[in-house]
Amino acid sequence: MSSAPSRPPVTQADIARALGIADSTVSRALKNNPKIPLEHRRHIQETAQRMGYRINPMASALAQWKQNLGTNSIQSSLAWLNLWPDPKKLHVPREFSGYWRGAQKAAERLGYHVEEFVVNEQLPLPRLESILEARGVNGILLPPHPFPPAWGGFDWRNFSIVRYGRSCPTPKTHLVTADQVQNVLLALQTMRLRGYARVGFITGTWSTRRGGLMQAAALLHQSTLPKKEQVPMLLFSDLGPGISSQELHERCLAELATWMKKNRPDAIFSDVGNLRQMLADIGYRVPEDVALAGNSTLDGDADAGIDQHAEEIGRVGVLVLVSLINSHDQGIPSIPREILISGSWVDGSTLPVRIPESITHLAPGMENAATQEENSVTQA
Repeated sequence: MSSAPSRPPVTQADIARALGIADSTVSRALKNNPKIPLEHRRHIQETAQRMGYRINPMASALAQWKQNLGTNSIQSSLAWLNLWPDPKKLHVPREFSGYWRGAQKAAERLGYHVEEFVVNEQLPLPRLESILEARGVNGILLPPHPFPPAWGGFDWRNFSIVRYGRSCPTPKTHLVTADQVQNVLLALQTMRLRGYARVGFITGTWSTRRGGLMQAAALLHQSTLPKKEQVPMLLFSDLGPGISSQELHERCLAELATWMKKNRPDAIFSDVGNLRQMLADIGYRVPEDVALAGNSTLDGDADAGIDQHAEEIGRVGVLVLVSLINSHDQGIPSIPREILISGSWVDGSTLPVRIPESITHLAPGMENAATQEENSVTQA
């Protein structure tokens, strides 16, 4: 029995003939080129979908190869939204400025430009939405924020969106961030391999608001250790009604002093940026009295700890965003994706390497990483 002849694939020329427009107009619309008005773009894309058009991967790869032969010209902007109360503070943390640099470099290589939009009284969200649509900006990057922004009635359906970090719980879009679980497990295990048996973990309630993954990793690590080497976690208090910053600082110092006296750790891992100074304020020297490693070697007062590869996080965010734009994937996804960037350990003066003791308890999944870290110590 002979099979029915297959229908030839729908081409851009077929779409152009059906709509009575030029082939080049169809090509630009399917690439989301902002030179084609938004409504016209949508009409062409909907027609293409209705006719069963499918991208030819070979032709797409050839076009990309040709584009990469020369320097890409800037074709459109990607919006970086800044809703910080003091917009300049977004770029103070070196991790976040790393996101910005990585995003800029990746965007320029792909023919885009990352443009920061500061949302305030002069540029409220409804006006920003109109400006982005008028300029054909259809990609949005959401950097970390100190508190969840109030988005009001912003219509996300017209944009492809990627979040950096978990500080913006809404809109629940695709996300690129550091792999905090892997980073915490790597840090705590490496600190043991550096010769520290009683390693404590200190964080604050801000970590809980962002998913509590660091606490979960620390608790997992503790559960693998002998009872005598387990150190309870310290979770600092947060600001509350009627509590000043100075009162909060004094309360946290008191909590730290009590915790140190009771648990006597020989090393601490933390995402608290000024913990070394806090320890000095209550009479502990780093590293003479207690060693210290940080969740970020870019920010904070510990030079040992985790390099989260901030620029790589920024770069990957743009790669994801451009792929969403090219596939016309707009609005809040029904199934959000998370891309996690693994960090690396960095030795430093705040955590000198001791002669390792015999340590056999490893956190689940960390055997290979532990072996690599141990080898690096031996080679050093």
